[in-house]
Amino acid sequence: EIIIGLNPSFVAPPSIYNYFVGPLINTLVTSGFVASFLANTIPMTGMIDKLLDSTNSILSDKQREPYHLLFKEQSHIYGSMNFMAASNIPELLQKSAKLQTKCTFLVAAQDPWVPENSLLPVVHQYFPKAVICIEEGGHLFHEENPSRAFKIIQEALQAFNPNPSPVNA
Repeated sequence: EIIIGLNPSFVAPPSIYNYFVGPLINTLVTSGFVASFLANTIPMTGMIDKLLDSTNSILSDKQREPYHLLFKEQSHIYGSMNFMAASNIPELLQKSAKLQTKCTFLVAAQDPWVPENSLLPVVHQYFPKAVICIEEGGHLFHEENPSRAFKIIQEALQAFNPNPSPVNA
């Protein structure tokens, strides 16, 4: 087994968010009504491009196009909001101590969403044996530089299993 994380979001929001603000906001933003409203209004606002720009990733129009389609989908917005609302990063990190799995993490040096200076101490604390690859790029590094992201994944898999048995055809 191996875990490969691309800009893993292991940096928890402040505890006041988890205990007070989050539960109040989560009830509102995870409703079907809000998801429907956002799916119908966001595409008209330019907000999708602003959101993509905020990742500090340089994406072409062709790379942005799927995001414009995704944000028109109520089910995508609903699923994304529910996923973020249900994520309990502190609990996840506490449980990670039980992992016996090899880990490789890609950390993008210019990622403002999961800043390197916040992420590295967390990775060192909870995943002390992890291989860390620091690369120049933003939060969507894998989209900015898919060939380099592929190479990192490939190297991690090869390090995990350096002598794979041949596949019988």
